[in-house]
Amino acid sequence: MLSTNQPLQRTIFLTGAFFACTAVIIGAMGSHNLKPHLTDDQFYSFDTGVRYQMYHAFAILITGILLQFIHSKHRIPYAFVSFVTGILFFSGSLYLTATRELMQISYPKWFFLITPAGGIFFILGWILLMAGVLLKK
Repeated sequence: MLSTNQPLQRTIFLTGAFFACTAVIIGAMGSHNLKPHLTDDQFYSFDTGVRYQMYHAFAILITGILLQFIHSKHRIPYAFVSFVTGILFFSGSLYLTATRELMQISYPKWFFLITPAGGIFFILGWILLMAGVLLKK
């Protein structure tokens, strides 16, 4: 049974399931269709993006479960936002970086800063999740 945060919990669960589902699809596409066209380093980067997307899809689902027990207006929902931002920045930039030659795209030099920014959002999400549990009233 969902708590009084039902609309937010529903959004969190649907988002987590969406990112888990797309991680499987992207991973399968990468393994079956892209691998022959990528270098080992490019494929490793692509696969890292898939793995971190899946890890943090589960983190989003855990966030939704915790929201049922911890009625935090800030920490738990912000953890959710941090995980989503981390997936988009970290995994998304790795997907683009790994396939940019294949797709014949270019981007500005500062684009490489997006990957570590995504990692920082992942870390922030975990810190917010811990703070939400530790500071539970």
